[in-house]
Amino acid sequence: MKRPAFGISRWKEMKGFTIIEVLMAMGIMAVGLLAVGAMQISAVRNNRTGNTYTQATALAQSQMELIKDGDIDDSDDILNPDTYPTTTADSDNPLDENGLAGGIYTRSWTIDTYLEDTDGDGVGDTQSNYGRTVTVTVTFPFVGRGTRSVTLSSVTTGDGL
Repeated sequence: MKRPAFGISRWKEMKGFTIIEVLMAMGIMAVGLLAVGAMQISAVRNNRTGNTYTQATALAQSQMELIKDGDIDDSDDILNPDTYPTTTADSDNPLDENGLAGGIYTRSWTIDTYLEDTDGDGVGDTQSNYGRTVTVTVTFPFVGRGTRSVTLSSVTTGDGL
């Protein structure tokens, strides 16, 4: 009976992985999984931030539409305050995403007279009786970084225009 040879040539013929190769593969896979996990955390944070900005913009837009729908000829209307410029804070502040009291958003608006360019130099110089400049600002806390705001500005002649 012949004795099996276990020389170097025999080890080269053996199939499989050594423990070092398995540990290296696991280490590389662990680094990859950690990167994917960090990416998921970042994606969730960015989605939440985008959602917050979208809700703030919707709140500003809804107030802008309400103001622009006013009657500029009615002396009691929101478009005709006693003094210009006038800034008003929403009486329901802080607001939730639906504009109801009890959320994180603070909404305010400023109504000012519109200055027309009557001499053609590109700068408004004459107060218009038929136009108002409306600016709506919604502020909200930003996690770990103070507050952020969304501001919309428009010129209106009332009646939704």
